[in-house]
Amino acid sequence: MKVIHIDGDMYILRGSVSTKSSYSIDQIKRMYGVDTVLRQADVWWAAEKIIEAEFEDIENNGNK
Repeated sequence: MKVIHIDGDMYILRGSVSTKSSYSIDQIKRMYGVDTVLRQADVWWAAEKIIEAEFEDIENNGNK
């Protein structure tokens, strides 16, 4: 598994397919279970965008 950075976003690469294959982008997404397909030269990269989240602790004040 490889993580890449593009324009401030991070993606996990799940697999690759030649652009010369007969697969559509939607088919590649379904095959790899990803939300994004990126292209570099003659390769489609099946990728999943990493969602950045910030969490803040909330004081409970004794309530359950």
